[in-house]
This record gives sequence, C-alpha cells and structure tokens, in this order.
Amino acid sequence: MVREDFALVALTFFGKVKGFILNPIETFKRVREENIVFPVKYYISLNIVSSTLGGIIFFIFSFSPFYSSFNYYRLSRVLGGMNKIFEMDAGTSTLILIIIMIISGIINLFIGGAWLHLWIRLFGGKEKYYQTIKAIAYGNTPNLLLGWLPFIGLAGVIWSFVLVIIGIKEYHEMNVGKVLLVLIVSGIMMTMIVSAIIFLIFTLFFSLTG
Repeated sequence: MVREDFALVALTFFGKVKGFILNPIETFKRVREENIVFPVKYYISLNIVSSTLGGIIFFIFSFSPFYSSFNYYRLSRVLGGMNKIFEMDAGTSTLILIIIMIISGIINLFIGGAWLHLWIRLFGGKEKYYQTIKAIAYGNTPNLLLGWLPFIGLAGVIWSFVLVIIGIKEYHEMNVGKVLLVLIVSGIMMTMIVSAIIFLIFTLFFSLTG
C-alpha cells in the first residue's frame, strides 16, 4: 500500500530532476503511467536552459586561446566566417547557435527516438513509442544539466547513457544486455546510413564539378 501511494504522488519538475539524479530506477517507475506530454515538456524546458547556457559559455570562452583545441573554438571559427558573410555580430551568431541547439535537441528526441524504438521492437520490446520517448527524455537529465559545461559535460553524457538504458529496461521489460545491443546496433546502422549519404553527396558533387 505504501508503495502504491508513493507512486500516485505526482512529482514536480524539480522533484523529477532530483529523482533521476539520486534515485533513477524508482523515479522511472513513478512516471511510468504519465502520458507523453509531461516528459516532452520536461525535456524541452531543460533543453532550452541547457542550450542557452551553452550559448553563453560559447560567447564568453570560444575565442580564448585556452579552448583552441576544443569544439567551442572550432565552432567559433565557423560562426566567425558566417559573421563575415552575413554581416552578423557575435551576439547574433550566438543567438542563432542557441536556436539551432534547441531545435536539434527536439528533433533528436522524436526522430532519434523513433529510430531507437524501431530497433527496440525488433529486439523484442513490447511497449509503445511514447515509452521510448519517455526513457530518452528523462534519461537525458544529466546531459541537459551538465552538457553545456566544457569538460564536465562528458560526465553528463555518460551518465545519461546509463539512465536511458535503465529507462528502456524498465519500460520495455528488456534485460540490460539486450538494451545495450539495441543501442550498439542502432548506433552502428545510423552511422553507416549517414556515412553512405555523405559519400553519395561528395561523389555526386565531384562528378558534376569534375
């Protein structure tokens, strides 16, 4: 009875953040019956905050020599070229970067979630698409909280990878080994498809220009 009453108490936004950081298994169980609206709103809210903070970090540090060998600096050179071409200032290019990160995060949730769900079903997962979205949205909590921080962000990525495994295991009732296989195979297949598309584009480009 205590366990059932515990599960019926709705978690607040910050309660979910705390739960997925400190007690992810129990928190995944508590939100199991939520419809897709709640995890999507949660994910988008954290994504907006994470993207905005990432943009601010980029704006402050990207031109520093200290970051010359890291992605922030390399990205700054790309945006610096855009600034010259489109006559934008640094603030405008940073705003564009933030918008791109927000949109790409949302696209990744739904399109990446659909791709992952396809492989989950092929490997025996029984639940519906929205449960996969829920596992990804809530599982990305550490990544969205820490991903905007240089260096430290990697810990958030790894932590989120573990939480997504827990979420898929919990919602699709699959063992850890099978979930890992799903993630590995889906990742390899996506890499192969993207590589093939890039190869075809370059082949077409050189054939037309050669």
